[in-house]
Amino acid sequence: AHVNDRLIAKWQRARIVPYLDMPVQHGDDGVLRAMRRAVTARRMKDVVRDFRAAIPGLAVRTTVLVGFPGETEMAFQNLLEFLTDVGFDRLGVFTYSPEEGTPSVTYADQVDPEVAAERAAAVQELQDGVVWERHQALIGTEHDVLVDGRSEDPAFTWEGRTAGQAPEIDGIVYLRGPFEPGRFARIRVVEVEGYELVGERALSVAGV
Repeated sequence: AHVNDRLIAKWQRARIVPYLDMPVQHGDDGVLRAMRRAVTARRMKDVVRDFRAAIPGLAVRTTVLVGFPGETEMAFQNLLEFLTDVGFDRLGVFTYSPEEGTPSVTYADQVDPEVAAERAAAVQELQDGVVWERHQALIGTEHDVLVDGRSEDPAFTWEGRTAGQAPEIDGIVYLRGPFEPGRFARIRVVEVEGYELVGERALSVAGV
């Protein structure tokens, strides 16, 4: 809600990893008000659009919460529409759990846990489709990766991460061929393995 053109311009000029973690929580204005979040779905769409326009290659991650008290079926459909429109690169989805001492425990219209679980699964299915399309489009493109070390998957020798893959929460890049751990390398994406990418060394190596 407090993002403005000056902040985006400063990001453009700074040496910052092109990765934005923006936990929107929901995409329905009624649910956002119930959560006491002083922002609208329209405003959040605009913020993501402006950041993407200003910073090429920006990876945008978010977190959403389903099953919050008062989340009707229409509100949930608004969330799905919001996520479809924005197309987040990374997404985590959680179900609401009542916590003693929080205002939401006393709210009417508590959502059945089974319904909340079904909604979380629907969000994850939607995001799986987004990631699949994005990753397919990356085949044949080149990227700088940080080589983390030996791969835990015996089918590959090394593994690393692009600037758009945060450690432990996002996917990784499986690497074929000789690489040096702890160094940056230029790779070409050759395959997709679910949420993971498969890369081979490109002609150039990024220095550090």
